[in-house]
Amino acid sequence: MIKFSFQVSFSWGNRWFPRRKPSVSCKESNKKIAECAELAMEELSRRRAKSTIDNYQTALRSLLAYTRKDICVEDIDTALMEGYQRWLQMRGVSRNTSSCYMRSLRALIHHINPETDYKETFKNVFTGNEKTEKRAITMEEIRRMGSPFPTSPHWGRSKEPRRERALEMARDFFLFSFCALGMPFVDLAFLKQSQVKDGYIEYRRHKTGQRVKVKIEPLMQHIINRYAREDSPYLFPILTNQNPQGAMREYERKRSKYNRLLRQYAKKTMLPHLTSYVARHSWASIAYSNNVALPIISKAMGHTSTQTTLIYISEINDHKIEEANDRIIKPLLDRQCQHKATA
Repeated sequence: MIKFSFQVSFSWGNRWFPRRKPSVSCKESNKKIAECAELAMEELSRRRAKSTIDNYQTALRSLLAYTRKDICVEDIDTALMEGYQRWLQMRGVSRNTSSCYMRSLRALIHHINPETDYKETFKNVFTGNEKTEKRAITMEEIRRMGSPFPTSPHWGRSKEPRRERALEMARDFFLFSFCALGMPFVDLAFLKQSQVKDGYIEYRRHKTGQRVKVKIEPLMQHIINRYAREDSPYLFPILTNQNPQGAMREYERKRSKYNRLLRQYAKKTMLPHLTSYVARHSWASIAYSNNVALPIISKAMGHTSTQTTLIYISEINDHKIEEANDRIIKPLLDRQCQHKATA
């Protein structure tokens, strides 16, 4: 397994990267991509969003997991990227996630070596956006997950109680995420016990740094109590590593496992396809269908703009559009009726 970490002197939220002076200039021949990326991201961090740098880090870490060693910038060619895309596909990575990795790598490598045109390098890999299946589920389906809420250590009578406990835990985290204004799994995993106070959870979004305050509802408190522990600063038993970089690597492994368990749970309970994103999309869509104003949804989800929020909201029902149009034109129709009556 490749051991790779970034050592850049910038910080966001609860993540910090210590400074390490690179020993190789990116202007030298045979420059290694890891150290060049370190320099590039340190420079880019002054003018790019945290989420963009996060994407660069994740994409480069994934590429180096494929190559199993640090490589030279000059080694990145069409054949390498084609092989990397096939490797991602075999690992079950979606086309949109693969596309995000490719676009991030292309931008990062171009910044490292702006004198070279990398269009040919990425010409045979997918860098677009593929329309995905509907991610939101209905309120009735959410209720099916939460009711009846079990009190036993595990549900069912399977010969594999450990497996069922894992499925139950995944279900609980999904419900907690939904009830907590669609809290992303990364923020749920990194939640600290110190962030729970006076009936509220207050944290900053890992992705945007936006502050979010959530009132702890009874179902959320039930789940907190269920997984309470005194031997860790984390609220839930997801992470054990307290080093920022180590915790992030551990989170990426646990996220994959969480999504795998959700898929198994959905199949077992005959629910639609579930992922960590579904809880977030569902909360936004259900809130919108209940006439919660878009700016309120946007603030609740920690978005920096309502345009981002619209991505999470599923298609508006045509019937609601008809109702909206009826409310708009009704005064006009009433006035015409009055005019005819007096004519």
